[in-house]
Amino acid sequence: MVSSTIKDPKISGMIKANFIPYAVDMANAPADLKMLLQAAGEAHPYVVYLNDKLQPLHSSSGMRDIEEMAADLEKVLENKQLAMSKANEAELDKQLGNMEKALEDKHYKEVTVAWNALNKLKGYSKSRQKAYELMDKAQADVMKKQADAVTQVKKDEYAKAKDLLGDVVKDFAGLPIGDEAKNDLESLKLIESANQLTKDQKGNSWKTQAVTKLRTALTKYPDSPMAPIALKKVESLLKY
Repeated sequence: MVSSTIKDPKISGMIKANFIPYAVDMANAPADLKMLLQAAGEAHPYVVYLNDKLQPLHSSSGMRDIEEMAADLEKVLENKQLAMSKANEAELDKQLGNMEKALEDKHYKEVTVAWNALNKLKGYSKSRQKAYELMDKAQADVMKKQADAVTQVKKDEYAKAKDLLGDVVKDFAGLPIGDEAKNDLESLKLIESANQLTKDQKGNSWKTQAVTKLRTALTKYPDSPMAPIALKKVESLLKY
């Protein structure tokens, strides 16, 4: 179900905006949690929906298709225990307006400020889904900058790449995409340093130093889009 139903854009969007998913291996689950899951029914997989106090709101047993899963999620969100207060709803609408305006003006730092503010508001609101759609749109622009940075590094244009990633780190500080860009920037700096050593070829250990820096980039930031560049440079140096 994780590899099929939950990957559907409709389902994954609802979960991302309103739930904190947590998968448990029944063979190794804590006893109290195992009992809670087994109470959902007889067939695997068990799905239990809890509130912020870990009290069950709904559950299902067995495989669920997209429509069944959507109905489960909607049923949980309709629970009055989760409803957002009117004051929070008004604040949410205000921050959504701020996000839209900032996104239109490409002021991404202000998008982040509004995003962080609305995420502090407790309770469910259909408007929260719109906030996620706006943030996805903002991050689409960021991913283009990240892709451009990778292109620049491939051409050994490090200053341009650092400027691109630096903007992302600054504008999206505190968000996962900002942290990713920070890691990409650190990986980039290691690659740049290795490239400079390769150009200068000073001393007898320049190649060892360059390879060490590139391997550090691979070890510390293996998921960075800079990793394939570092690997290619290592392979090239070892053949040198």
